[in-house]
Amino acid sequence: MSWELRIPYRSREDSLADVALDTAELDAEDARVTRQLVMDAIGTDATAGELIDRIERMSQAERRDLLDRTRVRVGMDTIADTEAHERFLAANRAIRPRPLQRCAVCDTVPTTRQGFPDLNVPPAKRWHCPAHEHLASAGDLDPPPSGVGLDMSPIPSDAELAREQRRDEQRRREHERRQQERRAEAEAIRKARERYEERVAEDDYVRPEIAGIRGARMDAR
Repeated sequence: MSWELRIPYRSREDSLADVALDTAELDAEDARVTRQLVMDAIGTDATAGELIDRIERMSQAERRDLLDRTRVRVGMDTIADTEAHERFLAANRAIRPRPLQRCAVCDTVPTTRQGFPDLNVPPAKRWHCPAHEHLASAGDLDPPPSGVGLDMSPIPSDAELAREQRRDEQRRREHERRQQERRAEAEAIRKARERYEERVAEDDYVRPEIAGIRGARMDAR
């Protein structure tokens, strides 16, 4: 995610009022921020060029602080709060409902004393029912990964990683196929040019230097 102070202008001599009108070309969020930025600059800057020069003289931290303060003035969250919210949403999307556990040996599901599926059984990487717990390998009964890292960013599952690896392999094969086609086309063109040059060298009637032709156009009518 990138954050920018966007100032539309047609000329550096444009007035701040002109800049405010040109914000119509921006998306809604950028337009709100820029209009507020222009209003705050009245009395300090007179033209678009002066506003741009003042912002360019700022350090990156100062520009970020300016953007944060301007966003807050128009009722938006700061950059840090917005990024934190995006991480929270991504983490929630990563926590997908897990299917009902089944025994890795007999495929039965955990049940309560009343015979209903027991949703309170602690999840495991490879769950084994009480009758087959002794067959579980090391790590099978450990809790599965949450799908969210310490920084609240989603961790892809093994299935997602495998799918991306297959896509990468498909893209690699497609790239190789196109490269082979380009090499074959280049080789065909080279051979065709050699055959043409051989015929021209043997026939005085089509040799351009003898016929006196210099970049002539040949009408196909």
